[in-house]
Amino acid sequence: MSNELKYYVSGSFVGSFSTTEDIVLFKNRDSLAVLKVKIHKGYITNSVEVTKEDFEVKAASNNFLNVNNIQINTSDSWPVSNNRIFSLGNLKLNKVEFYNIHTVDDITVGEIKGEAIASVYEGKFSDIKQLEKPPITEQQNTWERNQSKSDDTRTNESDDATKDRGISNDRDLSTNRGCFNFNWNSTWLKWLWYILALILLLYLLGKCTQLGEKLICKYENVRIEKEEKEVLQRIKILEEKIRLTEPRISTCGSALDMSGKAEPWKDYFDLGSKSGLVNISYDMHAIPDRLEIIYNGNLVDCSQDKLMQDVEGFELNKEEMIRLGFAQGEGNLNRFYFRYDSLKPTEIMIRVLPNKDFQSTEWEFKLNCPK
Repeated sequence: MSNELKYYVSGSFVGSFSTTEDIVLFKNRDSLAVLKVKIHKGYITNSVEVTKEDFEVKAASNNFLNVNNIQINTSDSWPVSNNRIFSLGNLKLNKVEFYNIHTVDDITVGEIKGEAIASVYEGKFSDIKQLEKPPITEQQNTWERNQSKSDDTRTNESDDATKDRGISNDRDLSTNRGCFNFNWNSTWLKWLWYILALILLLYLLGKCTQLGEKLICKYENVRIEKEEKEVLQRIKILEEKIRLTEPRISTCGSALDMSGKAEPWKDYFDLGSKSGLVNISYDMHAIPDRLEIIYNGNLVDCSQDKLMQDVEGFELNKEEMIRLGFAQGEGNLNRFYFRYDSLKPTEIMIRVLPNKDFQSTEWEFKLNCPK
């Protein structure tokens, strides 16, 4: 199969993509041009045929090579029949958007769309012609006639010899006929025909009678049940994989305590569908830490003590700690009012930033539901 350039097309492109790069890069529009993205399939709508010159002078924010499995939805006046799948040698995209993005097994997949201009290719198969029987030459005809005469002569000589020995020529014809040299009137051959006829009769009876239909129905039921078990098993495996990709979100009313190495910590909590003031009671103990509430990507509340004491054996920079929002001992956060909206997220992120001057820390808090 050889690829043949068919034409150049312009229109709106929608397709599927995958990449192994960090998903955070999608938030930076300037980095999209350097992403290693592979497009697997897609389709072009509002398609218009353009010239090679239009294609070459068209600038693009993203270029993709060898994009396969492309469907082109065309108008009635389109010059090429739209009943097959095409390949794009070069796809240029502008106004690119990525959406429906998710990551499975370190591979990020999703949908991509944009304004497209591309070169379209299609595979073309060569016809296979049947071999014709070569003509018979005059020399071959002469040889066949001579061979036929020679066979007739040998046959006559054989008949004469048979007559001289007193052996019936008819018996020779019945026992030495064909390639296998057996008598078609043999008793075992008749029985073979009877057995084959009986098998055929039983097959027809099995297909046409109620007993045969019941047997066929029972076999089909067993086959369908087996296929259903296999499908359910595959569904169970897929559901388990999907469950592992879903984020685990705790509910409001949860309490949490932590002690150990001083490392940043964060988790997500669902506030439910009731509006109200969100209150978090906390105890940062002796070592000061910073407690933050982030909603819809914004910092809506954080700890900020007015007074702070030195830790035993260590003198704190109290003014700096208070300015940076670190807390020590018990306290409350109650400055965030949650307004429920079905079009907005109901989750908040709670984050604890430890003090860099200490190797370990200890803290606890309780998130109360909105009231």
